[in-house]
Amino acid sequence: MAHQKVMEAMESATRWLALHERQQILKEQITLAQELYATLKEQQERGERSQLDLSLADMQMGQQAEEPFRLEAIWKPMAIPSASPLNTANHPAFGVLHTEADIHRTMVALEQSRKWQDWTLGLSHQRSVNEDEPFGLERNRWLGFQLSIPLPWWQKNQGAVAASQANLKKTEASAEALKLQMENDADSTMARLIQGRAQYLMLQDELIPNREKHHRSLERAVRAGERPMESLITSMEGFLTLKLSLLEVIETFHLNHYRYLYLTQDLSRHHD
Repeated sequence: MAHQKVMEAMESATRWLALHERQQILKEQITLAQELYATLKEQQERGERSQLDLSLADMQMGQQAEEPFRLEAIWKPMAIPSASPLNTANHPAFGVLHTEADIHRTMVALEQSRKWQDWTLGLSHQRSVNEDEPFGLERNRWLGFQLSIPLPWWQKNQGAVAASQANLKKTEASAEALKLQMENDADSTMARLIQGRAQYLMLQDELIPNREKHHRSLERAVRAGERPMESLITSMEGFLTLKLSLLEVIETFHLNHYRYLYLTQDLSRHHD
């Protein structure tokens, strides 16, 4: 239960942090949009821009939302964890299957013990005293031994033994299938971690810096009246999409990281 609760807390914290980062990205975009709108308004007042350009920017940029709460957190480094063996003891279904298997092993032994009927041994003792005229008293003793063997004394009990063995094999097969499923889950999670880090590096080191450089150049051109406002709005939307894509990659990476820890470690003892 502690292992499961720690996993849920890690997932909630990751999603919470992602929401905070999205808020920050949108706040930066709103600030930039407001600055651009002020510049366009000044240009429109000087006759350098038409009212249509100003109205278009007003509709595209929208209004700033209220901020009823505050979030503070940081991301952990995007490091791929070391490969680790499964920790099946933490899986509740796996524990249930192991308990069921122990029960079925006990039932197999019990049914095997019932292959033979019980034998019965008996011991009896009698004594009598009789008066025999003219010889006097006559004393007699009897010691009896009794052995009772039911027929047939070996009934095999094959049906019950076979049923118990079948239940045991079924439970063991279910446990093995669950273990294979967990192994596949761990392998696919590790593959997603590797893929996620590659996507992160591509966005962080290549796509976003190049797009940002282009956007800054375009922004200067728009402020100078050399490019239309529509091109800057399109660039802002694309730049925002890239930033949100990067955030989604980071969030998914950490969720997969915690999933891998859930499969390979005891999170109730995990303090990092």
